Amino acid sequence: GGRISGSSSRAPLCDARMTEDAGARRGEEEGEEDEEEDDEFEPLSRRLYKGAAMVPGALRLKPRWQQAVAGIVDEAYRELIGGRARLSTTEADDRAFAEEGLPQQATQYGEILLEGVLDMLWRVGARPGDRLYDLGSGAGRASMVAWLLGLRSTGAELARSRFEAACEGVDALESLLTSASFAPRVAGLPARVPSGLDFVRCNALQLDVSDADVVLLSSVAFTPALMEQFGVALRSLRPGARVVSFKPVPGPGFQMLGHFKAPSSWNNTWSAEWCVQVATPRLDVSSGASVAAEADRRPADSRRSCASFSASDRRVIATT
Repeated sequence: GGRISGSSSRAPLCDARMTEDAGARRGEEEGEEDEEEDDEFEPLSRRLYKGAAMVPGALRLKPRWQQAVAGIVDEAYRELIGGRARLSTTEADDRAFAEEGLPQQATQYGEILLEGVLDMLWRVGARPGDRLYDLGSGAGRASMVAWLLGLRSTGAELARSRFEAACEGVDALESLLTSASFAPRVAGLPARVPSGLDFVRCNALQLDVSDADVVLLSSVAFTPALMEQFGVALRSLRPGARVVSFKPVPGPGFQMLGHFKAPSSWNNTWSAEWCVQVATPRLDVSSGASVAAEADRRPADSRRSCASFSASDRRVIATT
């Protein structure tokens, strides 16, 4: 992997050699104490943050803040994940996929586990203030992790059963946010974007993601034809945006940065390999000028912004 150009710079780059608090160093007098306290915490995995990041400058959490994020997400989903069946599609969900012309394989569930999400965000250079979309977000844990790290995060999921599971996760997180014990638990994490976590129920192909810095595409069971559709839809991304996908997005406008391995819901041994691509400028070969992608020339109403969804199909976190 290597450096990229064209990505947004909404927040200062974080120093990857230390834990950051919204990009700011702790005082020198606190540094030694922090190291001593970290001796009490184990990292979520010894595989986390190993090797080199594909894009430098992202947030890298010390073990105690890794544990803090894991604890918060586990609490938010404690009641929900008691029943794994909630993540399986219903007959109504299957009909919704068929009505959208999506293959039945696309209903299969798979996700990167929490420690893999932390590692992925570091590898692709995600920073506080960046914009992330998780397409096929399921119960929404990856989106929640990204928000807790200071990103503006949206999860898109067509299956209503999974969308409702994500909404319940937000309900639980809101309760945690208002508890007296919450502030000390997140003291070493970046400031969270107010109302910066939401979930929408939709066909992800129809969602406007043109402002994304990072797109996570849960493409494990996607057919080649469906990947071709995403190859067209994602051409609206601005140069520098990164796409993380189990299968590479085909077509022009995407450059491969590299691959990484992460634990997943179907194999937690850090053996599932994901690829990272970066959106590149598209040029008119005759004039050399930048041109809009095919996706950009679609009718304005063919892709929807998050704000266009009704309350029944969108859940926004209500507290900061």
